[in-house]
Amino acid sequence: MVDLIDTALPELRSDLNKRAFVLWNEKRGAEKMPRQIDLLEMTAFIESVLILDVLSDPRDFYYRFVGSRIDDFLSKPLTGRNMLAIPHQKPPSRIWTAMCKVVDTCAPVAGDVPYVGPKSDFIAMEDLIMPVSKDGENVSSMVVTADFFQPAPRPRR
Repeated sequence: MVDLIDTALPELRSDLNKRAFVLWNEKRGAEKMPRQIDLLEMTAFIESVLILDVLSDPRDFYYRFVGSRIDDFLSKPLTGRNMLAIPHQKPPSRIWTAMCKVVDTCAPVAGDVPYVGPKSDFIAMEDLIMPVSKDGENVSSMVVTADFFQPAPRPRR
């Protein structure tokens, strides 16, 4: 996991995630995090976006929106589900840990993980988790973008 507030864009290998980070950074201005990001502002990469609401008592994350490209890479749809109800995502999973880090630090986190799912020709995924705050202090939701990578083509002999 990489904390992106203190690092530059080259830490991201995905152009899609770089564009999303630039939008997030522009929307936050001088604030720690933006107060909102409208889906219409993400039309260039909306199919690779997830929006999660942050719940408390107990802490959980609710999948409010999942883009169509993300759905294509999943075994089961996530929209309308809570992360605690998904066995491979509840604590102590990597995604749970990353989400909690974003909530606790109010800063974006990026991760590069092996891809496991129905599309066997893809090997890795880079995700970018960015906080949004209604009150300017506490993370109320998160915008997540994800890009998937195939192995480099083998040279022909």
